[in-house]
Amino acid sequence: MNKSLLKTQNYNQKQISRFSKAVLLLLLWCAAPGMSTQAQQPYFNERPEFLKANSIWAFGDSAGLDFNSGAPASIVTAMHNKVSGSEGFASVSDPVSGKLLFYSNGGICWNATHQVMPNGDSLFGNGTTETNGFGLGGYSTTQGVCIVPFIDTPGKYYLFSLMGATNTSMSTTSGKNGILFYSVVDMHLNNGLGDIEAGRKNIVLDYDLLSEGMIAVPGNNCDIWLIVHTQNKPEFKAYHITNNGVNNTPILSNTGDVLMGPGAYGYAYMAVSPDRPKIAISNFPAPLNFVNSSTGNGVLITEFNPSTGVLSNAINIFDYTPFYPLYPNGPGSLTPTSLCFSPDNSRLYIKASYPTNNLGVTTTGLFQFDVSVYDSAFITASRTLITNSPGYVLRRYKDVIYWDIYQKDKTQPSYLHRINKPNLIGTACDFEASAIRLQPRTNALNGLGNDVVYPLPVDTIRQLVFDTIACLKQGVSLSATLSSANNEYVWDNGTTGSIRQVTEPGTYWVTYNETFCQVRTDSFVVKGASLSPVITVNVYELGTTEPYTTYQWLFNGKVIPGATQRTYTVSENGDYQIVVTSEGGCIDTSAPYKVTNVDNSNHIENTDVRATQIKVYPNPAHDLVHISAPCSVNIVLTSIEGRVIRQLSNVTTLPLKGLVPGMYLLCISDQNQNVLKLDKLTVF
Repeated sequence: MNKSLLKTQNYNQKQISRFSKAVLLLLLWCAAPGMSTQAQQPYFNERPEFLKANSIWAFGDSAGLDFNSGAPASIVTAMHNKVSGSEGFASVSDPVSGKLLFYSNGGICWNATHQVMPNGDSLFGNGTTETNGFGLGGYSTTQGVCIVPFIDTPGKYYLFSLMGATNTSMSTTSGKNGILFYSVVDMHLNNGLGDIEAGRKNIVLDYDLLSEGMIAVPGNNCDIWLIVHTQNKPEFKAYHITNNGVNNTPILSNTGDVLMGPGAYGYAYMAVSPDRPKIAISNFPAPLNFVNSSTGNGVLITEFNPSTGVLSNAINIFDYTPFYPLYPNGPGSLTPTSLCFSPDNSRLYIKASYPTNNLGVTTTGLFQFDVSVYDSAFITASRTLITNSPGYVLRRYKDVIYWDIYQKDKTQPSYLHRINKPNLIGTACDFEASAIRLQPRTNALNGLGNDVVYPLPVDTIRQLVFDTIACLKQGVSLSATLSSANNEYVWDNGTTGSIRQVTEPGTYWVTYNETFCQVRTDSFVVKGASLSPVITVNVYELGTTEPYTTYQWLFNGKVIPGATQRTYTVSENGDYQIVVTSEGGCIDTSAPYKVTNVDNSNHIENTDVRATQIKVYPNPAHDLVHISAPCSVNIVLTSIEGRVIRQLSNVTTLPLKGLVPGMYLLCISDQNQNVLKLDKLTVF
């Protein structure tokens, strides 16, 4: 086990490092800011890198939001409608600072200065034209763009772009639409403004007839899944993204013929629950099949396995009961488009069209479903109409859900709706119409963009080190174990940097990444003021001026086995010290006291020479320790406080089974009871 480094100023102390799993788990999960109290990964949309990377949205016609100041502030982008598709956007910011990096509509990629990247035009997929060599396709793909960071390579991103599968001027069997492309954006290029790498642009990943839904979901193994769905087939495809790149062979999941019909999943929109076990997809058949548009309308929810990428156990949560009997197979049914889970995973919000009278006149509504129970009948029966306000795409940020409004007249103000309390049931969710006004002459059009997700840590409690500092005087410098310019450190008080100065007793900790997905936490307990023990002398009896909780006497810097009382009678000349512990756990060591009045004519010579030949291994150890020595030796194993744990004679091994993990003191002596070596032994 690595030990955290501690540097002290103007104070004499002994440092004892101990690893206590139970204490550390309690400390991290119950005390550390931002840590979940559940025995699972924190929701990925609550993690700092997710919030910062998604802190600036670029969408629609020149519209955008900046969340860096807390409340969303509307901004202007370069994504003008004349060069943009009406749907499908994505933007990414720095995962630490929140500063904008780049954004795209699938056809063009802009940098942070709102300029087209040097190699950032003529992208295939969403927003493309028939001149791209793949036929028509773009300008209407609901989730046509998705940005995914490279695993373990900061500053590089995959820019996925999905060509629309529902262009009415194309045959859905031509094979020229529904194609998935990706390009690679490297932020180290173009003087730090980023550019698309030469030779890594418009790479075809999937030539199947795909629907318009596309999302990225963090996996369980420092990985990400890019999930799409085919049209006319009940099939999800999950592309695995690891530090080895994008696996071109997707994981296929057939969800059965639920919601299948002509043109099924032509229009589609996907959402993942923040805890990741559920993925929902809306099904609205393609325009070429409007004559049977109600067949298969609905929303499918599937269970998702973040370890394998498999989707299974699909259920339909829409019934087909028409609102009006004159339209049993037409506009009487709900027609869903976008959807979004609540922050606590208990609700699913769905935007859907539905009729307002028996003449087929329809309107847009926002519906809430209770998905706390995974049962089709239960979820369907929980349907609640929240509002009839117009809107299109839903997107969540922190604990709020936003809903865009398409404003046809650009001379009029454009707004976003907001659901302020989306975890609450029914109208208690606090829907607020036109809550955010966008900048003049900007428009949300039909979409708010896709989220950027980051891999989750493999183990959020990996290799913890619990350090106890005995005595605090004028200050202590706490230092993380791994100090590197590439690490990003966050202390319990929000400060950054690998070193922190403290002047008060308390518990402190710092978290940082050992690798891209392996989080380390070093924690420190700084005790109170110095004990400053002083040795008293009464002929051959040594003692202390003040009483303490525990005592341990040292001879020439080595522990004297069994010498754990307040007084000790000396039998040899040399330097004696005492280690004392207060009731609060503070430990301190006295200054050496030299004894010179003892007859030690029987003192064994060359003890130090033999000590150098003694080997104790392994250390740290779990089951057994081996002792290699030039002579027969006896051993005494004691706790840090001096309590004898095991005492053996003439041994070469020391069994450790049954010992509580922690640090112990191992005293090795010859057959004449002369101390040869004293070692610290760590048991795990």
